[in-house]
Amino acid sequence: MDSEGMVRFLVKATGSVSTTPLNLGLSGDPIKFAAKPLFKSIGLLEEPAVAAQPTWQIVETAIPSAGVSQWELCHAMIAYGENLAAGGVEFVEPDLEQQWSIGLNARADTSFAVREGGPHKQDPEFPHDPDDYWFRNQLHGQFDVVEALKALTTLADKLRQGEAEIPRKGSHEPNS
Repeated sequence: MDSEGMVRFLVKATGSVSTTPLNLGLSGDPIKFAAKPLFKSIGLLEEPAVAAQPTWQIVETAIPSAGVSQWELCHAMIAYGENLAAGGVEFVEPDLEQQWSIGLNARADTSFAVREGGPHKQDPEFPHDPDDYWFRNQLHGQFDVVEALKALTTLADKLRQGEAEIPRKGSHEPNS
């Protein structure tokens, strides 16, 4: 909300937003809306053979009375969407001002680290295994067995095709 009591909403609606004052089922005076496209480059080409597609718009208005919040107005805009835009309203949310921290903070001196110091030891309450590749072993994923079977299958295929030789004890020359 700005200093003049105006609020902005991001609205996804089919058709243009009505500038005629609407009640929307809220207490207070009817609400007058002003709208403009959120993206000026989208939807400029009129395609008569294509059904109207919803577009994003920035809708600006004043809160109708002191007891109505921006979110209540959002819900009313959805509920009475066919009165607000010819093809209805799909989505509404307040265009709240974002505030980003700029400048030094508590972590500025830690070289982008979340915490300082070396690595922490693993919590002994968690399961652990001295083997870093525990997930490959027989008790877990059996990936080591699969790799061994794959190597044996490859060797067997090569032997069948005559591409591999069986080493014989004491023999240093290939079989012919």
